[in-house]
Amino acid sequence: MSDYVKNILIGTIMIVTVMSLVRYGHDFSGESDFSGYTLSAQFSDASGLKVGDNVYLAGAYVGKVVDKSISPDAIVTVLMSIMDTAIAIPRDSSSSIQTDGLFGSKFIVIEPGGEETLLSDGGVIFYTESSIELSDLLDQIIAQGERRMREEKERATQAQFQ
Repeated sequence: MSDYVKNILIGTIMIVTVMSLVRYGHDFSGESDFSGYTLSAQFSDASGLKVGDNVYLAGAYVGKVVDKSISPDAIVTVLMSIMDTAIAIPRDSSSSIQTDGLFGSKFIVIEPGGEETLLSDGGVIFYTESSIELSDLLDQIIAQGERRMREEKERATQAQFQ
């Protein structure tokens, strides 16, 4: 094979490689043909929720968390990207932050309401339920158990004096 043919072959391979890298970079840069809209919701606690986490509507994947910010009064505003304008979300829908399993990642679940008026681009979901942390849940369970133990001791003590 002559040097001329080798150079043409190497040049062609380089051009194809660069074009593939540019295409790959564009596919994952976030600059896609986005035809959806954005919604926001405010939570008192959004622990563990990250930008890029999934958003589900009635159990079906509909978008991603695109921003999370906190106000001076400690309210967390979460901005969600809904991937398609054809996805109809009633204005009285609610959203909650949930965990995938016991220690899994967080995601947002939107439960559709019954109103005929729909949320549009820039809409706000007003009915929210914040993230529940495992430690908070364990604290509640322990407090409830301690309360029951105290009540049982009080009943036992009262039964002895009767």
